Parts: sequence; C-alpha cells; structure tokens
Amino acid sequence: MSNIKTTMGILSRIAPRTTAQISSLLFTLPHRVPRPARERLVLESARSYRMKSLGVPLQVWEWGEGPVVLLAHGWAGRGSQLGAFVQPLVQGGYKVIAFDQPAHGDSGGRTASLHAFAENIRTLAEASGGVHAVIAHSFGAMATNIAIRRGLEVNRLVFVGPAAWTDNTVANWAAQYGVTASVVGRVRRASEQRYGIRWDDLLGRNLGRGMRTPLLLVHDEDDSEIPRQAVEDLAGSWEGSQLVWTAGFGHNRILRAPMVVAQAAAFVTTGQVLSLEEVAKSIDPWAEFLHDSKGRVA
Repeated sequence: MSNIKTTMGILSRIAPRTTAQISSLLFTLPHRVPRPARERLVLESARSYRMKSLGVPLQVWEWGEGPVVLLAHGWAGRGSQLGAFVQPLVQGGYKVIAFDQPAHGDSGGRTASLHAFAENIRTLAEASGGVHAVIAHSFGAMATNIAIRRGLEVNRLVFVGPAAWTDNTVANWAAQYGVTASVVGRVRRASEQRYGIRWDDLLGRNLGRGMRTPLLLVHDEDDSEIPRQAVEDLAGSWEGSQLVWTAGFGHNRILRAPMVVAQAAAFVTTGQVLSLEEVAKSIDPWAEFLHDSKGRVA
C-alpha cells in the first residue's frame, strides 16, 4: 500500500486527470473471493439458473416457494455468504433468492458499481414478480437503498453490517491513497454524472431520509469496516427503523450468527424485533455446533 500511496500521491500532483481516471477504475474492480465449502453445500440444494442484467450474465439460486425474500451480498462478497438465512426462511414459507453481482462469485463481468448493484437488485425483484423482503449485507444494503429510491417496492428490510458513509469517509480514502483534494473532486464529479448518485446521499444521516419501509438494522460492535457512527446516523435518519447490536462477530461472521439469523427471519415474518429470550427459544439447537466456547461463530 505504501508504494501505491507514493505513486498516486506523485501522480495526483503532476497528472490529476489521469490519477482521477485510475482512481475511478479502482472503484470498479472487486476481488473475487473463493467460495468456502460450507457455502457450496448450501447451494447444492438450490435451483440454479443464469439471467442477464445490464448485459451481464448473473448467477442466481432459488429455494422454497412463497413470497420472495431476496438476499443481497456486499462488495467482494457473494450470494452464498447469506446462506444461513435460507433454511429458516424456507421453513417459514418463503421463496429465497440469492445471486452473485457482476464481477463477483460465479457471475460474469469484470467491473461493478453501486449503480449496477442497485439496478441488478431491481431486475431480480421484477423478474421474480416482486419481493416481500430484502436481507442485505454491507454494500448490498446501500445498493438496496438506491434501488428503493429508484422504484423497488418491498415490505420489509433487514440490513446487516450496512455500508454508510460518515463525513470523513472520502477524506480517509484520499489519505489512504495519497491523492489530492483536486483528484477527489474530479472522481466525485465523474461518478455523480455517470451514475446519478450524489455522494452526499450516501452519508448515513442522509441514506434514510424520506424512507418509510420497516427496517431492522443489525450491526456488530467489533465491525472494523463500517463505522459505528455511520450506522447510528442511518438508524436516526430512517423513520421507524430498529437497531440491534451484537458483539464478537465482526463484519462478515455476523452473517452466520444464529441469533442474527433468528432476528432477521422473525422480522421478515412479523416486522417485530425479538427479545433476547425469544431469540434463544427460536434458535435451532443444532446451531450450537457452529459456535466455539465463547458463543461466537467459528
């Protein structure tokens, strides 16, 4: 990272336009993470197919029958990351749909963007005849927010470790790569013009403005990727949202925490947040084998 920072810092001063173009490209290149065995196992029971959205073939999986619950993964993620939610939702009478965004998992494409994430969520929802709920992780939550503002209709939302910006998000990124304010300004203007998404609208305090869809937010105190303040701002800006905190799971393992899965499934069904006692009663007793001695996901 130090070499990249030095190079970008020099380039941003002598060739700001080129540096802005490089920075914009970096924003669209996710890293494909291999799918672990536990996720491949979940996919074995699914109905698998491919469909095109924005000209890119997307890999899609379905389980069960009934009102649709769409699972939306985050940046550098994959649909199977949310596999722990499948069984309780199917048992609850829902059809569950997961998919890989472009340049992620088994889908085609070499680049991705917030715009593409949002449009693909809308495409899947429309192709499925509408969705009852969306359970989204990280960047997928931000994309779901954009999709709703663009017309996606949904009855309930669960955002786990939701991505949201704070006032210093952009400044932190610029400092990390050593780019100047001029380069940041160029990247911002190009991004907003190309995708129609204002950067200010991605601030936590603005993401929820005007939103009315019932929302459950679940965030871990040990999440090192999404700042606590951003999620608290999001909760404060979204009328009627409910925020539940966990500890010890971080940004990704929270997706396999039985208490999180139980809360999400209950909220999708009833719109209510369970008490700790109710969560304990609803957890599959076999789930204990997924935990270590401290009750954290192994």
